[in-house]
Amino acid sequence: MITLTSVVGLVVLASVANAQYQPHRSMCAGNQYNPMEMLCCAGEPMQHVGPPQFSQCCQGEPVDNRTEACCGGVETYNPIEEGCCGIESFELHQEACCGNRIIYEPRRRSCCGGRLVGRNMICCGGKATKVNRVSDFMCCGTHAVRKGKFECCGNSSFIAKTDLTSKCCNGTWKYNVKEQACCAKDKLKSAMIVYPGITCPSFDPSSLGPPRLGSSCRAC
Repeated sequence: MITLTSVVGLVVLASVANAQYQPHRSMCAGNQYNPMEMLCCAGEPMQHVGPPQFSQCCQGEPVDNRTEACCGGVETYNPIEEGCCGIESFELHQEACCGNRIIYEPRRRSCCGGRLVGRNMICCGGKATKVNRVSDFMCCGTHAVRKGKFECCGNSSFIAKTDLTSKCCNGTWKYNVKEQACCAKDKLKSAMIVYPGITCPSFDPSSLGPPRLGSSCRAC
């Protein structure tokens, strides 16, 4: 038998359930809030500054990161004119950032591997090398070599242009043309001696037996 008391009890339970479950809501230090309307900053729901997708917390306050971004959570800056370096902001057109340190005179110093180096240093793969004139050198991996006298072969080796015994295989491996052959689809192997300098662009090592002297290019 349904009584007035039981009906009232069901209504109360339904109201409690609805109060506890509210879709599209989040918790902020025990308080419910709607993320589309508010942002949780320093444990307190606060109104968005601008559209929700551009709103973020900085120093416990909401900011619009289109005009006021946050650097390390402690400092605001203008993202159009400034950048973030560690927990400090710097001017993009007059300063630079290196290893979370601001370079106040970027024309005199540069950054290499997260360290400040002089302008007479060339940076190759995070390694700084002192040279007489930076414009006369180029990088081959982490090596600084003089332009016009060397050519790069892959990321770790280089060949002098006066070296008549070495060439670059597939732009990756340095090999001796008197002892080795280049097979473009296989790593260089010293045992694969056919003719000096033979290049095999379609070599398939799994389909062929051991190479023989006088073999065709396909048998490289």
